[in-house]
Amino acid sequence: MAELLTLDDVIEYYTSYSMVNFSLYEKLEDITCLKENIVTRYKRLITPLLEEYTLSEEARQLYNYKPELLSAKLYGTPDLSWFILMINSFESPSRFRLRQKIKLLDPDNLKDLFEILSTKNTDEISENHLEYSIKK
Repeated sequence: MAELLTLDDVIEYYTSYSMVNFSLYEKLEDITCLKENIVTRYKRLITPLLEEYTLSEEARQLYNYKPELLSAKLYGTPDLSWFILMINSFESPSRFRLRQKIKLLDPDNLKDLFEILSTKNTDEISENHLEYSIKK
């Protein structure tokens, strides 16, 4: 029998992959800015876990400029669009123009990877967010 989820379970699942949870901030004059995303720190460890996929013309048309849609289809949440952009070296959704190949993390490895990333840096991220009043 399938386990029933509460609304809190669903909300926690969808917010646990938010970019904020994997980012460090700094203050430049009076503005709080993104300093570093933890994924970039571990990119050389993440890269071997990525697989290269060939996209059909139809898929490229469907997902061009829509990393949220690709994230929702692949990972079940649009909250990982930032991850797809980052691992494929796109600066923003407006630059997400797909070619024939794209690098992606197998959805089966997703939870383990992000669990490792968040637990390795929990204290550093929590202290940083407290210092700069970042709300998760």
